[in-house]
Amino acid sequence: MTRFQASCVAVGGRGLLIAGPPGSGKSTLALKLIDRGATLVGDDGVELAREGTRLIAHPVAATAGLIEVRNVGIHTLPASPAPVALLLRLTGE
Repeated sequence: MTRFQASCVAVGGRGLLIAGPPGSGKSTLALKLIDRGATLVGDDGVELAREGTRLIAHPVAATAGLIEVRNVGIHTLPASPAPVALLLRLTGE
């Protein structure tokens, strides 16, 4: 597995990787999507593995189920792997 610096949520069973520099809103966007029905894969880092023809994002063991809520702290949510369907890169601008 390869570590990838991004947050990831699953929407309809498909992984959305959210990449960008610190402070660009990765966790905020992930939380907004979770509020609308997405599920957490990982916040601020996931493990990527090829399984056949698919790329699967897995939670990092040390931070599985943890997500940072800005100005509030760390919250715990269920987290599970998902096949990656899209990479969204935030610029912070």
